[in-house]
Amino acid sequence: MVNLADLEIPEGVDAAKAQRLIQWIVKLEAENEKTHKLNDSEMIHKIMTRIQGEAKCI
Repeated sequence: MVNLADLEIPEGVDAAKAQRLIQWIVKLEAENEKTHKLNDSEMIHKIMTRIQGEAKCI
């Protein structure tokens, strides 16, 4: 497992925004493990949509 604190942030990437996005993904995955509300395709779509939305805000 990779320690997120050890990752090098690429130039031009907002570290705070990246951290928020990673935390959101981890929480989403944990919640979905409990509820099984979304299937794999739905999870991928939800994560992809959020990433695209965040990228437009850069």
